[in-house]
Amino acid sequence: MLQDVSPAGVIPGSFPLTYEDCYGVVETTCWTDGHGLVFSLRGRTFRGCSFSLLDPDGTTMAELPDDLFPVGTYGVSGDGDLLAKFTLTVPLAVTGAGQSAGNLTLTFDLRDLRETKDYDYVDGCLELDGATYRSTRGYVENLLIDVQEQLPDDVFLVCCLSCRWSHYTPCGNDDFGCLRCLRDWDDASTVSSKGDLFRAWSSDAWVQVQETWCCPRFSLLQPGQWAYKDWGQVYQKAGRVPPPEL
Repeated sequence: MLQDVSPAGVIPGSFPLTYEDCYGVVETTCWTDGHGLVFSLRGRTFRGCSFSLLDPDGTTMAELPDDLFPVGTYGVSGDGDLLAKFTLTVPLAVTGAGQSAGNLTLTFDLRDLRETKDYDYVDGCLELDGATYRSTRGYVENLLIDVQEQLPDDVFLVCCLSCRWSHYTPCGNDDFGCLRCLRDWDDASTVSSKGDLFRAWSSDAWVQVQETWCCPRFSLLQPGQWAYKDWGQVYQKAGRVPPPEL
């Protein structure tokens, strides 16, 4: 198991990961179960929901050997971040196109965090049906919305971010992997306010999921359905009507 809690029905997968820092480039494999990331690097194993929220097994970021890992103490997490660039390619399903999935490449470039403290360090591109859709919108939520708005009107991303069962917490979220899925909560279909969300959090009937993941119980968020995230804005474009069967 990658994590103690994983969404039911989710099959763990592995994807190519390129790591680059001031000491060089490493090609490795990143494992995910839709909840967290796990990968090995220069003899160490790292885990976290995002590349900006990693923890090394058996030690802390501050205790990593500085001749192997550049760590910044002014990044996103309190214990420091690896000042590196992470490039990960994952499949991203769609509906309405000539194929069932494209390839999404995400780049998290944390190398300059110590100097700039600039958190717009995520960009990506979707390769789909011979076309490329790019975005430099920062957090993965904004990036995927930007990509969706570039797609043809009858093509929709099929992922946890576009699913009706997922929400961000009103307390805030990080750049990636901080969605909360309520599909196993009995009252999930009636959520319509922040108060409902806090009631769901207190019930513990949720799991944390990644924006790019998807499970067999996916249900595309429809216009007018309430969700605590910005996905609904993609329906503001005239003519963009999602298929009701998803």
